[in-house]
Amino acid sequence: MKIRSAQESDLKGIVSLQVESWRDIYSDVLSEEYLSGQIVEDLEKHWNTVKIRSEDVVLVAQENGILGFIAVWCQDEPYIDNLHIN
Repeated sequence: MKIRSAQESDLKGIVSLQVESWRDIYSDVLSEEYLSGQIVEDLEKHWNTVKIRSEDVVLVAQENGILGFIAVWCQDEPYIDNLHIN
């Protein structure tokens, strides 16, 4: 397994893993309709518009695809926004 900085080419794998994670975690909170459809579009839009600054940290764990990722936004205080593993 290799841990490295995320690249634009990782976005599809990041979205896929986050969607899978949300479906597992939020099935009791979010509607089946949302989790089976709209969530993919929403997360694709989010990751395609997010601005990753040089001080932010977005890492992926990779071995035959994306196994996990973490996004840490380093503003006033570092904030772990996403941590998903397969």
